[in-house]
Amino acid sequence: MNDDTTLKILTEYFFNYTKRYQPDTERYEIDEFLSDWLDRIQAPLDARGIMIVLNNLDKYSQDATLKYRLQKEFKFPDWFFPALRYEFTSDNKIISETVYNKHMRNGWCKDNPFYAWLFSAINYSKDKNSQLLQLLFIELYYSRLTLLQDDDLSTPSKTREQEVCSATRLLFDRKNGDMAKFVQQIEPGWLADTELLARKIVVFCKSTDSNIEQKNVNYLHSVYHFLLEDWTPGGLQNRVSRFNRRVARRYNKTLRSPVQGNDNELQELLPALAEQMKSDGLEPDDMYPLQNFVQEECSCEQMRDKRETTNPARVFDPRLQRRKTIDVTAKVRRGQNVVLQNTELLKGSELARFVRYLQKLVQRSDPACLEVALICWAMLLLGKTFNDLLDLSVFDDLNELTSGLYLDEQGLGWWCFPVVYSAKPHLDDASKGLIQTQEFIYTPCPDFLLPLIRVGYTGGLKPLLNKSITAEMLQQRLKSYSDKVIEGGRVNAEKLINFMQRYCFASGCIDPVVLDFSYRLALTQTRVARSYACLDDDVRQDALLRMWQAISQDIKLADPKVALPLFFEPRAWIYNQSVGSIFTPSNDTCRQLRSALMNRLDKHKPPKNCPYEAVIQYHNSYVLYTAFLLMFATGYRAVHNPLPALSLHLKTYGLLAISDKDDADFTHARLVCVSPLLSEQLHYYEDHLRHLAELIRYRLPELAQTIDRQLRQDELLLMQHPTEAADWYKTVKNSRTVLGPLFLFRQRNDQWYPINIAPRDLINEQPVDLQLPANAGRHWLKSELIKRKVDPEWIDWQMGHWMTGQAPLAYYSAFNHVEVSMQLGVVLDEMLKEVGWKSLPSELTFTY
Repeated sequence: MNDDTTLKILTEYFFNYTKRYQPDTERYEIDEFLSDWLDRIQAPLDARGIMIVLNNLDKYSQDATLKYRLQKEFKFPDWFFPALRYEFTSDNKIISETVYNKHMRNGWCKDNPFYAWLFSAINYSKDKNSQLLQLLFIELYYSRLTLLQDDDLSTPSKTREQEVCSATRLLFDRKNGDMAKFVQQIEPGWLADTELLARKIVVFCKSTDSNIEQKNVNYLHSVYHFLLEDWTPGGLQNRVSRFNRRVARRYNKTLRSPVQGNDNELQELLPALAEQMKSDGLEPDDMYPLQNFVQEECSCEQMRDKRETTNPARVFDPRLQRRKTIDVTAKVRRGQNVVLQNTELLKGSELARFVRYLQKLVQRSDPACLEVALICWAMLLLGKTFNDLLDLSVFDDLNELTSGLYLDEQGLGWWCFPVVYSAKPHLDDASKGLIQTQEFIYTPCPDFLLPLIRVGYTGGLKPLLNKSITAEMLQQRLKSYSDKVIEGGRVNAEKLINFMQRYCFASGCIDPVVLDFSYRLALTQTRVARSYACLDDDVRQDALLRMWQAISQDIKLADPKVALPLFFEPRAWIYNQSVGSIFTPSNDTCRQLRSALMNRLDKHKPPKNCPYEAVIQYHNSYVLYTAFLLMFATGYRAVHNPLPALSLHLKTYGLLAISDKDDADFTHARLVCVSPLLSEQLHYYEDHLRHLAELIRYRLPELAQTIDRQLRQDELLLMQHPTEAADWYKTVKNSRTVLGPLFLFRQRNDQWYPINIAPRDLINEQPVDLQLPANAGRHWLKSELIKRKVDPEWIDWQMGHWMTGQAPLAYYSAFNHVEVSMQLGVVLDEMLKEVGWKSLPSELTFTY
């Protein structure tokens, strides 16, 4: 395997990890294990998609049970799974694109069927039962591989291995509704007995209530034979039959198959025989009227999903297409809006009555009542659906770590959930000064809930719920309770599940990312709001405490006599946990960066006679200091030409107009707060440019004139029509060619020429031991604003993370930019001064 690119790449990847964290591991040990393992999973030699496969295995390993079974099957060394949490890096762009290629190669299903199965695991259902079924397939696949590869059992077109890998790959897809129905019916005992599981598959396929698509029936039949190992030799089927003597024979004895996503009455007609072209080239269906679909009844019992497009013609509506092509920000707002739901929020009086109801249920000895009380409390405290709660477990050993509740040695409870990151950390992040984050997060569980959880628990790994209550039974219980309530709204599972997030959005008491990280919720459909904040335990638990204290206060105001339990009590975990953005620098790192930039300014300080080379070097250092301060103070994204004009700084109002993620119509342009410190620095920078223009006017007259125009840009804009000003801004924003105020000098052929500052400059010009990401200031800013308990709406405004109803520049907005800027500017100044940022006048203003 000397030419095996996959082996070389992975050996280097794992060796980089062991070299840092397990130095006793030799390179040849890694090579020997990977050589055998890559053969077992049928990995291609060109490394295509190999990191996708490793990422899929890493997600399996977040559950201790699945991790143990994978470890047992593949005999993974102790360095394998820990290394997977770090990002793969390569200087070769082709290799980086290859290992992360998300598209299957033609021929994998035939030549590498199991590798194609592992590669597609990114699209599989993450339901607990589904994942256990996937692990069962892996174990049975290797125990029956010889039988699957037997040529005598193959069909004319494929082997049994290819057939079963393709069938299960398509069944496990999270979009397969038929398989989801079967997975919901699986009980724990089924997975321990393959014969029983096979019989249940047959019962499910023959059930008239399932309405399974014919293709899924065929896939399940393949799984059935795979489980029982009763394959029969495949052969050609004789298609000459009595159908040949009939007219339109293809549609005799038709099958009816439901169409997923539509009402059950609408079914597709499938022909009895495959379509075969005649020798004269005539299609057999061309001679007869073709009816592809049939609807047996006109009444529809199933309601259409709100998220489903009601009319296919809307896809081709030219007005909608025109709107989508222009208003890009509309997509951004919709993507970051709260997950589709109604906005009904339980009032304090309704919560008080429901708390009394749950307390009465707990006083009963009926196990079903205790189970209902546990489910309702868990929905209210965790924001999880009934099906999500079924996947949670209770355990008292961290070696069995999974999603659920951990009971420590003192008997205290901790909710623990894996954290999903949009990017993986690098091996050298700690040395760069970036905050290290955890893969699992632990959050205190209220003590009043533990007696309900301990009912029937004797230790080990057990499900959180006993499953004696179904979703229908729970809804009926809540319906009966609501029917007896005289005043107030009804209580249902949907209101309980979404109470925390609705209260959070309605009151603005805490930032929603706190709930996202603590309980693995997805309050926004995109990752951006979660990707810029890094929170430690103190900040996160303090926010949860403030939210539940506010909720308790609202309940007490409505019903002072109600005896409320303590919904949340902060507790310190074994070690301090940080969760969130992996690109957030610590305050010490920010001080180190600021100190390095200041030292560079002192180093390049020009003498009194201002030599040309010295002026150039000092200007570059001064631009870098100003640019970094701009990024850290405003949350500006790392873009080319971040400040296209100094006139965008509205000094009187303490605002700055920026457009760092926008379309041609400026639908995402916004105003942000400018702290007094940054405002003073921008004033100093104007003076710097004015003196620089005079110093270089003889050598670079064109550049000097350009600087003059930039300093007079506000006057020029006032003389322009708004349309002309908009056209000007389109050319300068994020431009790489039109020179802006923040430019650097680069040398080529002994000549200095100016270029706009770019994100790579913010990285390359840092000290070698730092090399922070270009967006580090933006990540630090949001984390610090949350830490200082700033209003979440103000944070969204500063960061540009808008949701529906939060467009500050819209005509309907009542957001007062000036007032907010005055108050937020004080907070920003405190944050910047804490890490040592200062407004520094240019030395050029003193020497000339």
